[in-house]
Amino acid sequence: MNWKKSVIVLLLLAAFVLYAYSVAALPPARDPLLYWTSFGILMLVFYLTYPKFPSMTVLGGAVSLVLNRMVYGGILSFFYAISNPRITVTPEQVTGNVIYVLTVIVTGLFTIAQFRAGAGHPFTASFILPQRAASGGVEICRDKRTGRPVVIHPKDRYLGTMVIGPPGSGKTTRVVAPMILQDLERLRSGERLGITIVEPKGDLVSMIACICRKWDIPYVFVDPEREDTARFNPLQGDEEIAAEATRTVLKNIFGKQEAFFSLVQETAARNTILMLKRLEGDHLDIMDVTRVLRDPGLMKRRVLDLEKQEGESDLVQYFKNEVLGEHADKYSQFAMGLRMQLEDLSGNKLLSRVLCGQSDIDMDRHLSDGGVLLVNTAMGRLGKLGDTFGQFVVMHLQYAVFRRPGNEFTRIPHYLYIDEFPRYLNPYFNILLEIGRSYRCAVTVALQNTNQLDLDRAGDYRHTVLNGIRNIVVFGGLKADDAKRFEEEFGSVEVEEHTASYDYRFLIPHLYPENYRVQSKYKPRFERVKIKELPQFHCIYRIVRDGQELPPGLGWCPFPKELRGINPETLSGSEPLPEEPSAAVDGETPVSERDQPTREDFWDID
Repeated sequence: MNWKKSVIVLLLLAAFVLYAYSVAALPPARDPLLYWTSFGILMLVFYLTYPKFPSMTVLGGAVSLVLNRMVYGGILSFFYAISNPRITVTPEQVTGNVIYVLTVIVTGLFTIAQFRAGAGHPFTASFILPQRAASGGVEICRDKRTGRPVVIHPKDRYLGTMVIGPPGSGKTTRVVAPMILQDLERLRSGERLGITIVEPKGDLVSMIACICRKWDIPYVFVDPEREDTARFNPLQGDEEIAAEATRTVLKNIFGKQEAFFSLVQETAARNTILMLKRLEGDHLDIMDVTRVLRDPGLMKRRVLDLEKQEGESDLVQYFKNEVLGEHADKYSQFAMGLRMQLEDLSGNKLLSRVLCGQSDIDMDRHLSDGGVLLVNTAMGRLGKLGDTFGQFVVMHLQYAVFRRPGNEFTRIPHYLYIDEFPRYLNPYFNILLEIGRSYRCAVTVALQNTNQLDLDRAGDYRHTVLNGIRNIVVFGGLKADDAKRFEEEFGSVEVEEHTASYDYRFLIPHLYPENYRVQSKYKPRFERVKIKELPQFHCIYRIVRDGQELPPGLGWCPFPKELRGINPETLSGSEPLPEEPSAAVDGETPVSERDQPTREDFWDID
């Protein structure tokens, strides 16, 4: 039993003891005030310590009735007694009235706070026993019907979270960014955890960098557009991991081609990196690999160096027979695509800042010690090369996750956020989604549509990725195929359809139907048209609670107050962000300026 449950048990025991004493020693005939006060305290303790029970609303009403009874039966009589000198006031009456007044004040405050947080839901769920702070869960939105936070519990975060919506829907600033801010709050409070953010535009990581500086949270910023960027050399570390990660990334770059040519280029990349890693160790970067592939003479000298070091190994035999043998010219032609790709990577001035030189990032240490890693892949200036760089980062993080020491109870949590996720998708990412829970890595991805997840023409990989992500947040504006897909994903409910038929005759009214039929049918919880036409900054969420999928609901995503006034262009908080598009009509308050959802924000889904 943890300390929170122990406190609840002690409170309940104290309330029962007080109530039992009042019943046994102070019967109502002798002191009704203290009797009713103790009963009110008992009800209040239940009300404060068990806010998750549906019956708490009823108990809260019972407490109010008890307090009303105490007002007319106790406190008024008490003030009448002290104002009349002929009536003696006992110490028990004074004590009872003091307890009563405190109970009234506390109950009144929490009753007011309850209705401010959401009708019918005790405020203590997010105040006395806050879900997010106490459990480490994360709020993704607010429920449309109740106004309460929709929270994914910590264990369920490791099952993956997907935020999907078209450009401008708010998936980044209204869902992903608030989730990151909540994790930063936990890191700021002293909790050990790790955060990695990979995104293509740079605005999200720049805003998070501003928050980290404001909150004095150390962070590592990798941005090819900045001269002071941290370096990430993908060829440092274990030789097999460096070679395999590079091979996988280059395979994605090659795209669709004949299997023979693809295999030749992949093998050449892998074996060349293995050779240079064995010769140079960690003093190796993409530029060194490019030089060796570009210059046959240098290639021959490096093969001789490897032969001196380890003799006639399999790797040496590969280079002597395949690369430098009688078919060397043909092999060079087959591997020309590899050289061109590496020339693009190593010859780009912005990427060379990051990929070349000694790496400032140790993924294993980042996972074991925690901290914040921000990565901007600079899509605007690098294009596809930025995607390649991002794939290097994601691949190396995946391998680092899979080799984490310890078990799921000893590893510190790590939260990976990837915006525009399909740009960095690789054939092995589904493994991270499927078993990342055991390695304490929670993945949150944002994308525009599910068709971007197709790595093959059959679409099988898209289904594999979607099956591995169980928490879903969907914004409006989706295309018809995605709207249909999520209509089926969110399921159906059984409803009754009532049909009445009347037999009308001339000048003879019929008040009752001749036939009345009740038919059961299944209706989608959210029809595709309503999914497509969701209001601005509204979403449909489907989350998992303790491993079980909950029914989907309609949510509203407020703008995080922490990001107001942050200017991602200058990494300073002096200039405000540009005004967001508002939905103000006929004088109503724009959505972007509202702190709490109002009635006009919502529409009936029934």
